[in-house]
Parts: sequence; structure tokens; C-alpha cells
Amino acid sequence: MDYVNRFENEVTEVFAKEDTTQGVKSDTFEHHVNRMATAYNKMKNSIEEKYAAQDYEQEYYVTESGKIEELTKEKELDMLNQAYENHSNFMATSTEIWSELQDFTPSVVYHKGSEQTANEQNIGENQENTARSKENGVIQNSAYQAFLSAIQSDNQKLSQQYSGDWKDLRLNLNVSDGDRKMLNGIWDYYAMESE
Repeated sequence: MDYVNRFENEVTEVFAKEDTTQGVKSDTFEHHVNRMATAYNKMKNSIEEKYAAQDYEQEYYVTESGKIEELTKEKELDMLNQAYENHSNFMATSTEIWSELQDFTPSVVYHKGSEQTANEQNIGENQENTARSKENGVIQNSAYQAFLSAIQSDNQKLSQQYSGDWKDLRLNLNVSDGDRKMLNGIWDYYAMESE
């Protein structure tokens, strides 16, 4: 059972069920977080219902080492958590890359003999700044923290009890307002570009 693929499919289904996804052009990061949390909650509830059912039949799975083991509720929840963490890590890394690409501006450097032009010096400074920001991983860490916070128990309760439009739901993402705006800005930039 490949929970990473199952989770990815569930997130895709949540996207497909939302008719207004195409119209969302602001706070797209938060909307994706909401979709990920919705997919996670749906899969978690399904696992819990499966093991609570009276007609539940024991299942087995093959471990990475090739050993056959009994599939338990705890093991399935662990697999789901790992799949969510893998997806979060991938999306956080993608967010940082998108941020760097958003600031990327191609330029031409002219050399005259051994002299450097001012444009070439600016390019060197921009590359240094980008490398420093990538080294710190600030954007990636903020995005990753937000994704993991979205499935904490308080947010799970909130999202399950929420009856309004999912786009208006604001989960506690455990990131500062500035980071929240920055992450939404990165995602909004690409939402606008895809129009």
C-alpha cells in the first residue's frame, strides 16, 4: 500500500471537487494547505472507520524488507503521517524554488578586455543573495511548518466542524503574519501567471 500515492490522489480529488478552484487568485498557499488538511482528515477518518467496523477483516502488508506483517490501525496512521510529511516536504521545497524563480531576471553581461561592467557586479550580488536565502531555507522552513501545523488536533477539529466556504477557513499555521503573507504572495504570483 503506497500511502504517498494514495494521499496525492486524495489531494487531487479535493481539487477536482472544488468547482471554484480556477477562480482562486489570492491566498492560494492557504487554500492548498486547507486542501491538504481536508485530504488528510478524510483518509484518517476512513482508517478509523475501517478499524471500528464490526465486519472488519484483518489485513496484511509486505514491509520494505519483504516481510509480511499484520496491518494495524496505528501502522496505517503512521503510513498516512509519513505520506503527509513527504508531500509537505516536497511542497515546501517547491515553494522555496518558486520564490527564487520569481525573483530571477535574465541579463546579459558584456566583457571589455579585463574590465567588469556594473551589470556583471549586480549579477554576482544577486546570486550571492539568492544563495544566502537558499542556505538559510527560511521560506522552506516556514512552508513546512505551516503544512505540519495544518493537521494538528486543534486544526483537525476546526476543519471538521467548519461549515462555511473552505476558502474562508483560516487554520492556525504557527507561522508569523509576515511569513503567511510571503507564502501566499509566492503562490499568488504563480496563480496569476497561470491565467
